[in-house]
Amino acid sequence: MVARVPVVDGNLEEAPLAGLAVDERPVGVADACRSVGLRGILDVGRLGIGLWHVDLVKAADGLLAMEQDAPRLSEDDCVRVQTMFGAEASRSRIRRERLATYVALRLVVEQAHAESDGAPADLCRVPFVRTMEGRPSLPGFRGDFSLSHVAGHALIGVAQEGSIGVDLERPRVLRMEARRRFLIEAAAARMAPQFPLPADGDARFIAAWVRVEAFAKARRISLARLLTDIGALGGGGAMPPAERVVRRSDWPNANHETTVRDLALPDGLVAAVAYVEHPKH
Repeated sequence: MVARVPVVDGNLEEAPLAGLAVDERPVGVADACRSVGLRGILDVGRLGIGLWHVDLVKAADGLLAMEQDAPRLSEDDCVRVQTMFGAEASRSRIRRERLATYVALRLVVEQAHAESDGAPADLCRVPFVRTMEGRPSLPGFRGDFSLSHVAGHALIGVAQEGSIGVDLERPRVLRMEARRRFLIEAAAARMAPQFPLPADGDARFIAAWVRVEAFAKARRISLARLLTDIGALGGGGAMPPAERVVRRSDWPNANHETTVRDLALPDGLVAAVAYVEHPKH
C-alpha cells in the first residue's frame, strides 16, 4: 500500500519527518484508489510537497488492476520495463512491481497536477521525457517529481513548485575506500547538520548515501558530478582533515538553499528527501 505522513505545521524546514503518524486520507484521483490503499506519508501544503511510500507487496495487484480498468501507462513505460528486465518468467515479479510503481507515480502526479491547476489534465499515456542522466519529467505537469525503489518498495516525491529528490535503500554491508566513505559522510552531515547521522558504521553510511542521492536529484545534477565536487570520485591523495572538509565554502548546502531530511519508513528501510524552493519571479 501507499502511505503519506503529514509534517508538523506543514513546514519542511522545521519538521524532522520521522516517527509521524500515517494519514488515512486517500490520495488518488478517484474513489477506486481506496481499493489499493493509496495514502500519503507527507503533505506540506505551503510548498505543495507530497511523499508516498508504496508497499508493492500489498499494492501491486490493486495498482495493476486499476491500470487495466483505466490505462495510464504509456507504451514507452511498458517497453522500458520489458527492455530493462526481459521476458523471463523468473523476473515476472520484478516486472510487475516496476509497472505498478509507474502506475502509482502517474496517479500521484495526476493528483498533484489537479490540486495545482484546479482541474485534472489528461496526462494519461503521455510518455515520460528523460534527461541524459535518466531524470524523468512529464510534459503537461508544471511541477517536479522524484522516484526511488528497491525490491518490494518505492518512494515517490512530488513538488508543485521547486524541485524535489528522494532516495530509498535497504540496510546492507558496504565496502568502500575509507577516504571516499569519509567524504560522503561528511557531505551528508553538512546537508542536515541539525540531524546527526547514526553512529554505527554501515547504518551511518547508508543514511549518508540516501541524503547525497536525494540532494543530487533535487539539485538536478548527476550523482557522479556531486561525488566529484565533494572529492569522493576521481582525484585521490591523502584524506583531508575533517575540519577543513566541513568548512569548505563550496561544500554542498553551505548556503542552505537545499533542505534535506531523513525519513522514517517501515521494514528498516532508509530514505531521505531533498527540496529546493525556487525563487518566485
